[in-house]
This record gives sequence, C-alpha cells and structure tokens, in this order.
Amino acid sequence: QEFGCALFSSNGAPRYSALKTDPSVARGGFVYIDTFEVNAEHRVDGATDVGTAAIRALLSCPELSGRWTVASYIADSNAVQSAAEQERSLLAQAAAFRGAPAETVEERSRRVAGVHECMAKDARQFLRAGFAEMAYKEGGWLYLTKRMMQSPPTTHEKALAVPLRLTRTAVDRFVAQGADLTRAGVLQFCVANGLKDLLEPMISRGAQISGKDGQSGCTALMIAAGSALRQSSRDDKQHDSTMASTLIALGADKNAVDDDGRSALGHYFRAIRSTNDFVATFSLGGMKQKVDPLLRLMLTPDGGPTAADLECADDH
Repeated sequence: QEFGCALFSSNGAPRYSALKTDPSVARGGFVYIDTFEVNAEHRVDGATDVGTAAIRALLSCPELSGRWTVASYIADSNAVQSAAEQERSLLAQAAAFRGAPAETVEERSRRVAGVHECMAKDARQFLRAGFAEMAYKEGGWLYLTKRMMQSPPTTHEKALAVPLRLTRTAVDRFVAQGADLTRAGVLQFCVANGLKDLLEPMISRGAQISGKDGQSGCTALMIAAGSALRQSSRDDKQHDSTMASTLIALGADKNAVDDDGRSALGHYFRAIRSTNDFVATFSLGGMKQKVDPLLRLMLTPDGGPTAADLECADDH
C-alpha cells in the first residue's frame, strides 16, 4: 500500500514525477511483486541472467501483460542471503527482542551495510530487466512502466554501474562516522572483498579511483585484474571480468603502473603464470589457465603492454 501511495494519488493519478511524464502510465493497472527468489545455483557470484529473464517473462505472460502499466518491487536482503546469514539475522532480532545489550554504533553500521549490500544484489536483476530505483527512503524501491519495458534488458556490467541509494546511504553513514574515503587502499579493500556496489558511491564522495596503495603502488584495477581467476576451476576456466569492467566504466586508468612498472594487464598475466606454475608443480594438467582475449583487450594500456607486463607473461 505504501508503495502505491508513493507512486499514485488516491484517485489513481501519477504522483511520482517520473510517472507524470510517461505517457504509458496514463491509464491501466498497478502490480506489486511481493516475493522474488532465484535458486542459489543460478546466482553464483552475483549472476543475474536467470533472474532478469524470469522477471521479463513474468511481466510479459498473457495472463498478466494486459493488466498492468506500472510494476513495482522492494529489494529484499533475504532473497540473496544464505541460510546461515538468514539464521544470524534472526538470532540478532531475537536477541534484541529479549532485551540484549544494544548494538554499538559500529556494530549497527556493519549490520545495516551488510543488509543494504544484499538488497543491492537483489535489485541488480530488476535493474537489468528495466526497472529504475525510486528516490524514496533509504533506497531499494523499484518501479517499471510499459514504456521502460520496451527497452531490451541491459547487461550485468551496466547494471552494476548504476548508482543505488542503498549503497549511497551506507557510505554516507560511514562518512558521518568519520571515515576518510580519500585514504589509499579504500577501493582496493572493496575490490579484494567483492564489494562492487560500494565502488560508485565511494568514488563520487572522494575516493580516488586510480589511487595507489602505500605498499606496492597497486590501484584497485590492478587488484581486480589479479583476482580475475579467483572463481575459475577445472570445469569452468572462465575468468571474471565483472569487477575490472565496472572500474573501467567508472573511469579507472588502465595506463597506470605500480612501483615495478606493471599495469593491470601485468597483474592479470602474473596471476595466470602463478596458477600455471602451481599446476605444473603438482601435475594438474586440467587446471592450466589461458589468457582471456576480451579481458586482455580490456586491460591493455593505450601504448600496449609495458616491458614489466611482458615479463609476467605465461611461459608454460
């Protein structure tokens, strides 16, 4: 009911500004998606293909298609949490109900940031399907009109680059508590821990996208490139370009080099060679890795690989 009231007046006229200028909302029905869950095996590493296809199929089915002009959904952290995470959340709620000691500000910030991170992951499949986030409360309120539905689904990478209020409010809370986003290593930490949704709000608030850490001069893009093999296995050797492509879309400099003259491409090369050194040592032939041509093209500096990059190339 609250969502409907935020979008429409009591007589059904569009209330939200974006709907007032959309001719496809002139008349028709309103549908609210209460629950939407994708089985865990179809959302490994944040995958959104199955969820996006299911959302579009739902709203296009003959039984429903003619009955709505505006669809809505509120991102749900439980939709992407593991059973263990949901259990911890329930235990925390039960403890609060029993009158357990109140959370510290730091504990609450971590918990809320974790919930918002899960909500953002849930929202991405809806963003890919064409939904937009409403400027309402702390975020996660999503809507779609018939006109918006006419555009084809966007890519996973583009959906990741869409700024969400969910992650902005979490970052704003950190800043209010004294976090310094200009410190070296902030983005590197996010990349190393897979926190893609925090990148854009941190960068927009002062984090240096191509800033170097204080140890070896690595940028966030270099960390992403060196981690591209993290999820590869004997059965699936595909390298993950999601983090690197997100950073590049946000303006990361692929020409930057570390203290040893290596660009992000060199860090990618070195990760492959290190893996293949291990494979050769223990005779694990089926695990040998090869350079992904698309990832190589994405990471190659404008002037081509540096001398230090080429020294890291695989020689197996």
